[in-house]
Amino acid sequence: MPYRPIHAIAYEGRLHNDPERIGCVAHLSDMDRLDAVVQAWAVSGELSTEKWAIGCLLAWAESYEPTGNPINENKLEPLLLAAYLFQERIPHGARGMLRAWVKRLAEMQMESVERQPNTSLNNWHPKRLKLIAWAGLILSDSSMFNYSIQSARGYIDRSLRADGSSVDIEQRDSLGYHIGGLKPLVRLAALLFPANVDLYHYEAESGASPARSVAFVVPYATGEKQYREFVNTKVALDRQRAAAGLAHYQPGRIFSPEETVSLWEASLAFEPQYVEILRKVTRRESRYPTWPAVMGSIGWVHETIGK
Repeated sequence: MPYRPIHAIAYEGRLHNDPERIGCVAHLSDMDRLDAVVQAWAVSGELSTEKWAIGCLLAWAESYEPTGNPINENKLEPLLLAAYLFQERIPHGARGMLRAWVKRLAEMQMESVERQPNTSLNNWHPKRLKLIAWAGLILSDSSMFNYSIQSARGYIDRSLRADGSSVDIEQRDSLGYHIGGLKPLVRLAALLFPANVDLYHYEAESGASPARSVAFVVPYATGEKQYREFVNTKVALDRQRAAAGLAHYQPGRIFSPEETVSLWEASLAFEPQYVEILRKVTRRESRYPTWPAVMGSIGWVHETIGK
């Protein structure tokens, strides 16, 4: 199975039917394969899966030039998990290249806050902080790790609301974008958990917290409430997508409960009871309706980091 690394990611800010974005998505399918291979390695310890994962990791680190765009680079998280797990198994020279690449990725993310300060209020920021936290873990860099902790608390203080809503809802009028900011925040909470940092239950003075913002989604998943997406969005890109005929972005589209699946999968590490909602939205009655739910329920990320 060959790797398909690229030098640059053409994704954020582009319409879904943009040819460059479509081509880029094809290359980014490497990340799905890498994620699956790393999980297979975690279960089996097979040397062949380890070799494939290391080969993919090094191919991308040699090719991709970090830009600091967290929407684009959030998609590279499987590389960072692989770097954390396998860096000690990589020959010294290649390991140095990899660590320099990880450092550059994190530095560009931190610099991007200065270049685009408004993005520290929306879903861009937890994606950014998650990448920086990964880099801190890989490089054993406490300054990066602490930066992600303090900045995440600041994000919760400023961007989540006491009723569970968020700046993303205020800007985009979209439950999908609200979830898009929560998933990396929950993932970040899992990364921080082994360091005795409970970000998931951190509460701002206003009463806002990640746990409360996850709970905000529950009635829309169970069918108790409906959310009509993008009706009052303030973002031009949403209107451009609607004008281009993209069904997902049409104002008034009713949010589907199935769109919450990955949020419940991620949250199971902290909220085991959400498996009941996951069963409902997937229409599967098994103990764990999806494979990510199995991994989430056993604390796949924070247990791995803890070891």
